[in-house]
Amino acid sequence: MKALFKRPPEGETAPGIHPGVFWSYRPRSDREAGDAVVSNLMLHWFPAKVYKPSLSWGYSGWLGTMSGALFFLLILSGLPLMFLYIPSVERAYQSVKDIEYVVTFGWWIRAVHRIGAHLMVIAVVLHLARVFFTGAYKNGVGQGQRREWNWVIGVVMLLLTLFLSFTGYLLPWDQLAFWAVTVGTNIASAVPGVGPQIRELLIGGRAIEQATLIRFYVLHIIVLPGALGGLIAYHMWRIRKDGGLASADAVAVVEKPVATPAVPSKTYTLLGVARGTSPAVRRPRRRRPTSV
Repeated sequence: MKALFKRPPEGETAPGIHPGVFWSYRPRSDREAGDAVVSNLMLHWFPAKVYKPSLSWGYSGWLGTMSGALFFLLILSGLPLMFLYIPSVERAYQSVKDIEYVVTFGWWIRAVHRIGAHLMVIAVVLHLARVFFTGAYKNGVGQGQRREWNWVIGVVMLLLTLFLSFTGYLLPWDQLAFWAVTVGTNIASAVPGVGPQIRELLIGGRAIEQATLIRFYVLHIIVLPGALGGLIAYHMWRIRKDGGLASADAVAVVEKPVATPAVPSKTYTLLGVARGTSPAVRRPRRRRPTSV
């Protein structure tokens, strides 16, 4: 096992050849650090160089990171619940009670999933508000930036997050869930023109029953998490392609140029460089006295 972490001595390997398995986690030089970003799957998510102020807590609040971490926490806590929950109108409520009072640590798993869902909605809303009020959705000084498109992707992810929370609300199949979904689908039916069709598509008929529970269950555990996970991956890739967070662009715009002192032995004109020092360019040359 020690051989996996053993590093060969410096100079014994050719450039680009790294015989150690975990060499990318312990780079010995800037060149190896750059190779590690390209070769390592996890590090490849991030650029080789990051502007330091963009990592500060004060600029972004790490709200995007919190949203992603909560999403993966919901996946981890939802996997055991998916095997314990029964999507049936006759047994759904009882299966939730079994998770609460019969399954070992079931109450804790369900509490983590429920509270994590609430926190994710709050984090995503605050993240979009921060991006909007700081103007981070605008293109900066970099070439090929598409921050406006990434902003649209973020709005879509907010809608998917809200819809995930809405579909999970029905699964306990109690009075609160039933009437909440009834109100929500009735609001959807108020859309001009296609409202009734949207409601029937959501609930699988004209009444909230077994077809509605199955549809919401499939949407909650397969369709919506898959779509949201794919958009998160694209969102992170787009941030990297756009040069990281927008704070680097803001600093590049407001940064004042540093004055460079002129070379004392040259004079800069519109046509080129004249010989001599600046004060003596047009001064007539003194004649040397001739010897007698």
